[in-house]
Order: sequence, then C-alpha cells, then structure tokens
Amino acid sequence: MNVSAVNVGRVSENLKTLRLLETLRQNTLKLFNDENKLASGYRFLNPSEDPIGAANAMRLNQAIEQQDQILTNLRLADGFLSATDAAIIDVNSLLIEAQDLASEHASNMTSQEERDAAAVVVNSLIDQLVVLGNRMHQGRYLFAGRSINQAPFTTTSGYVEFVGDTGDLLTHVDASQEQAYNLTGDRLFGALSSEVAGWKDWDARLTTDTRVSDCDGTTGRGVALGSIQITETAVATFTVDLTGADSIGDVIDQINQAAANAGSSVTAAINAGGNGIQLTTGGPTIDVSDMAQGTTARDLGIETSGAVAMVPGADVRPRVTELTELGDLSGVTLANLAAGLVITNGAKSATIATGTLVGTDTVQDLLNLINAADVNVYARLNDAGTGINIVNRLSGSVMTIGENGGTTAEELGIRSMYAGTSLSDLNGGKGVSGMAGRTDFRIVARDGSSFDVDINDASGGLDTNGDGSETLDDVIFAINTAATAAGVPVTASFATTGNGIRLVDTTGVNGTLRVERLNQSYAVDDLGLTGLSVSGAGASVEVVGLDVNGITPDGVFTALHDLYEALVAGDTQGITEAGGKIQDMMALINHSLGEVGSRSKSMVDRLAYTEDAVDATRKALSEVRDLDYTEAITRFQQAQLALQANLMAGSKTLSLSLLDFVG
Repeated sequence: MNVSAVNVGRVSENLKTLRLLETLRQNTLKLFNDENKLASGYRFLNPSEDPIGAANAMRLNQAIEQQDQILTNLRLADGFLSATDAAIIDVNSLLIEAQDLASEHASNMTSQEERDAAAVVVNSLIDQLVVLGNRMHQGRYLFAGRSINQAPFTTTSGYVEFVGDTGDLLTHVDASQEQAYNLTGDRLFGALSSEVAGWKDWDARLTTDTRVSDCDGTTGRGVALGSIQITETAVATFTVDLTGADSIGDVIDQINQAAANAGSSVTAAINAGGNGIQLTTGGPTIDVSDMAQGTTARDLGIETSGAVAMVPGADVRPRVTELTELGDLSGVTLANLAAGLVITNGAKSATIATGTLVGTDTVQDLLNLINAADVNVYARLNDAGTGINIVNRLSGSVMTIGENGGTTAEELGIRSMYAGTSLSDLNGGKGVSGMAGRTDFRIVARDGSSFDVDINDASGGLDTNGDGSETLDDVIFAINTAATAAGVPVTASFATTGNGIRLVDTTGVNGTLRVERLNQSYAVDDLGLTGLSVSGAGASVEVVGLDVNGITPDGVFTALHDLYEALVAGDTQGITEAGGKIQDMMALINHSLGEVGSRSKSMVDRLAYTEDAVDATRKALSEVRDLDYTEAITRFQQAQLALQANLMAGSKTLSLSLLDFVG
C-alpha cells in the first residue's frame, strides 16, 4: 500500500503532479492485480510474481496432464478388456454347444440324416465364431492385434483365414511402464499353424555392407563397439575408436585409416572364410587388445593374447536379414533354386518360381514371392536369422511344401517332409504306429519278388546316425536295406516332384509294384504309403506316397471343421477325435479368459492408484497456486482504501495556492 505525501514545501507544481500520478498508478495497479487474483483464484498471475511457486506449479501441472493421459489410457484399456472378456464368454458358449453335438453323434446310435443336420449346425457355429472373431469395441477390432482397422478373420474357399496382426496393443500404465491390453486372434482361436520351420542354416557371409548390429559376435551376445589398441611391433601403437561404426566396412576403413595415420602397415579385410575380420602386418608381429575394460576386439574376433604374425579373425556370426543378398548365403546354392518349389494348401497350389531370383536379389524378394503366391501362407525370417519359416493361415486346411522336379525346397530347408523329419512329428504329432517285433508292411515288385519291412527293428536300419532319433531317413534306410538283403531291385527315396516317400521298381518286367499292410500294422498308413500300386512294363516304374507332415492350425476353427467333415462322412472315430480337440480348445479358452481377467484387474487397480495420485497432485498444486481468499479480500480492501486516500490527499494538495503559504 502506497499513500505518499505530495505536500512538499518549496517544490514545483510539476513535481507534485508527477509524484501524485506515480502513486495513483502504483495503487491502481495493485488494486487491478488483486481484482484479477480474486477473479482467477490464483496466488500469482505471472511467473515473475513468484518464480519458485510458478516453477512448482508448472511441474505439478505437467504431472497432472501426464496422469490424466494415463487415466484415459487405463479407462480405454479396461473397456477394451471388458469387451474382450464378454466375447470370450460367447466363444466358450458356442464351443460348449459344439462339444454337445460331438458327444451326441459320436456313437452309432444316430442316423446319417441326423449327423448331416448336426453338420449344418456346426457350420453355423463356425460362422458365428467368425463374427465373434471380428467383434469391435469403439470402432476397433478386438482380436486384430495392432491392425485395429482390419477385420482379422475372413472365409476363404470354405476355410477360415486369419489375416490379422499378431502384435500386442500396449498402453502406458505409468510414466515408464507399458502393458498389453489385447488378446490376438491367433492366440485365442489358435488361428495360425505351427510353422514349417527352416531346418537348414543359411549361414550368411560377412560383407562390408553387413551392419555391426546384425552380427552376434564371437560370444553370441552381439558386438559392443568401443576403442581398441593395435600394436605393430617395433613400428607403431595406435588407438581406433569404433564407437560410431555402422557396418563392417566402417570398422575396416577406420582401422586402416588409423593405421595409415600412425605410419603402420597393418591392414584389415574380410577373412578368407567370409565370416570375420583379418588383420595382417608388414612388420614382424601384431597385438590387438581392448581399452578401458571394453569388449570390442573380443566381440569382433580380433583380440590376441600376445603378439602374433597375423590375426585370422574369428567368426562374428553374421545374421541373415531381409536385406541379405541371396548370393551372400553360403548355405544356399543359387543353382539349386532353378526348379522352384510347390506349396499346396487345401485346394490351392502354387509353384514358387525361385529360379527367377539371382544373387543380387534379397531374402525379402524370396519372401515376397512366397507371400504373393495366393495360397494363404505367410513366410517370414526366423528369429535366429538362419532361415525362413512358413505359417499356414487357413484353419482346417493342410499345407505341404514339396519340390518341383529339383531340390529347391530341400536347399532352402523348408520342405515339409524331408529326411530329417522325426517320425513322432508325422500325422499332426500322432507319429507312426509300428508293430514291435513284427514286420509292418510288404513291398511287392513287378516280377512278384517281395521283401518285408519292420520299421521298429534296429537291425533294419533305424537310428542310422546313432543319436537315438527315428527319422524318415531311418525308414528310407530300412526299406533299402531290406530290399538289398532280399535281392529285390526296388529303391526308396523322396519324391522329386511334390513330397512323400518314392518307391522305384527297376525289374523291367510287366507287372504291378504295390505296398501291402502286414500284421494289422498301421505304419504303412502313417507313412503315407496306403494303397500304393502301379502297373507297367517299362524299365522302371515308381509310386509316391503322401506328405503326412502337413501343417494346419491347431485351433478352434480347425476342431470345428474336423467335426463338420467327420459328421458329413459318418466317421464316428473322427467325431470323437474332433470332440476331444474341442474340449482342449475350451480349456485354452478358459485360460485366455483368466488371462484377460487378470489383466483387467491389473488395469482397475492401476486406475484406482492413478486416481488417488491425481487427487494428491491436484491438492499439492492447490497449495502452491490457489488463492487464500480471506487474505486476498483483506489486501483488496486495503488497496481500495489506499487508492481512495491517495485521491483525497491529491485533490487537497493540488488545490493549494501561494496565498495558503503567506501569513
């Protein structure tokens, strides 16, 4: 409050006026600020009024904005999870209905007409499940992963195809933590198959374009870039800072440049094996070590334990990436890709023309060829960066990968049934049911000669590699060993077109080559050799069995599709098996229900915690920023009185004249 006297003796009128105006200005401004504070409810309107308080208020405001956003995220996620929970309950109800149908028609007590009617109901259940799989919440698909604007399920050629994303939707539940709040369709419905996993290591060559981040290093844990020290005996010692190197070419260039700057003859290059960096020297010896407890030299395979004549460079384990050129794959021979391969998925089949690829084409170009083949499969680079895996998207449909007259699928390591396939993996994991101690099947040549095969007889050739495994290669060996022992000119191998076990008869006589079941063994069926026979009089004839290692999604839609097929065929055993699959799916659905419930509870708990945190932050902000109205009103009244007094004193002072001072 400022009520300065203006009646100063022996001063000019101008000075008195200026003093009055300044006092009026200050008191008017004070009154104006107090009015604004009362109107806004804030202690200060500008940071300059209270710098510390303003800084605290800004910090608390930012915290509230962040907490409000987290609250919005949590409410959205909780609503999404609640909608997901409701959808899963509906899915479970439909599966219970399907399970009841399977139980009702698994015996011979029902007629085929009744089974046909039940099949119609099952087909309807599949349609309803597709609708559930495409359910939306607030304009977003529940089970589409991160592709929230695209329906994850569609019907293709009588099968259900999953075209959604498999990634999680994440939301911030606090300033530094994210949490998933969705369940993808492939997980809930089992809508993607197990993969035809690439079983051959493509073994990428190291090139100057290889990124350092794409190398696992000598320890398999990557390459930590830092500084290394190189000593060329009796010539120079120099340091190379590799921190900013992006590619192996950068590493080589920086080493060579540092050596040149130091007057050293050390030279870096990719080694002869194409998997590491080699260091050579014009001097007698070279020594390489890490600096400041780093691991760069070790990770790059150029660390030495003492002076050596040359550093050959250890394998830095370059990974295959989508951008790796096919010509840089030492594990793949381009010439063997000329014939192409065949992918069959249900009624669809496509020949993948890999022969069009050249050495400068990339792994991504190969993936594009497969993914664009319109057979409802998805090819991707495996996580280890050693080859590709192929997934079947069609529930109920069997996918197989075979040859097109060459060895392309074998070369790429993606043939669905090959020599190393374990017998226990065949027929969807059911394996091969041979008869222990008895012969399983007989092969009869065109000239009437024959031989018997016991796939469980170790003397027949199983476990040829001595590691305790039983593979298709062991079966091929067993057949050929039995044929040789019996003197029958029949040989077994794998089909050169398509897939399956191939039997070639070179007896050269007119007759029939056939395979017969023995001793009630189902091994012949489990190996895909059921009913094989061919007649002819040429120099050789052949028969090819079925690919019994096809891949199909093992999920809800496959189980219902199998139930539908079994009902239509009147296959009571198939109905029972489908009912068992449905029961397994119900257990998985209940597990998913529990998972969603757990996530929802976590979101609700986080929501309550964050709401409490917001209240506490708002209270702290109020203490820092909000006005004390009692104190503010008192100050406002004081400012009013000061202004009034100032005006009254000024009016009296300015009305005085010279006569008031004469006396």
